[in-house]
Parts: sequence; C-alpha cells; structure tokens
Amino acid sequence: MPKVHTLRDVKICDTFWKRFRGLMFSRRRTVLLVFDRDGRHAIHMLFVFFSIAVVWLDAEGRVVEAHKAAPFSPLHRPREKAGRILEIPARADPGIEVGDRIVLKASY
Repeated sequence: MPKVHTLRDVKICDTFWKRFRGLMFSRRRTVLLVFDRDGRHAIHMLFVFFSIAVVWLDAEGRVVEAHKAAPFSPLHRPREKAGRILEIPARADPGIEVGDRIVLKASY
C-alpha cells in the first residue's frame, strides 16, 4: 500500500543553474529539482561525494520512479516522465517507493 512521506527543509532548485548544481560540492541535504514540463530528466553525480536516493515525481507528488545513486556514478535517466526530481542523502532516505506520495515543507 502506498505511503505518504513528509519531508522538511527541502531546498528548491527551480532555475537551470540551481538544477545543474544540485548537490555538487554541497553538504548533505534534500533538494527538489523543478522543471517547466514533464520529461525524462536525468541527473549526474559529478562532484557529489555521498550516496543519494533519487526520486522522480509527478505534479501531484506521487513517485513514478526511484533509484539509488553512488558518488561520481554516471548519468541516471528515468524510464517514466516526471516534472520533479527529489535528491535525498542516502542516510536520510525514508524508504520511498514507486506509488508513494511526497509532501514537502520547502525552504529556499
């Protein structure tokens, strides 16, 4: 059965440069990459020094795909289209699965 996860202190990345940077050279925190439209948006792990959970979300906050990503691993591209990507440090991953719903408490 799908679960609802509430995440707090989420940094919103809603411009090209903020999305490109993501978690590069940053501390371990949760970020949400927001795109103008749905697509098969990929992420890279260049200069990210810790493992993360990568979660692709639809407009209603439902998880359409989820993967684990290791530091400096190659490009990760989803099979499904989504308009948002949530990057969560692996140690803070609450066990999010496809079909779950995410509620965000954002900060800039």
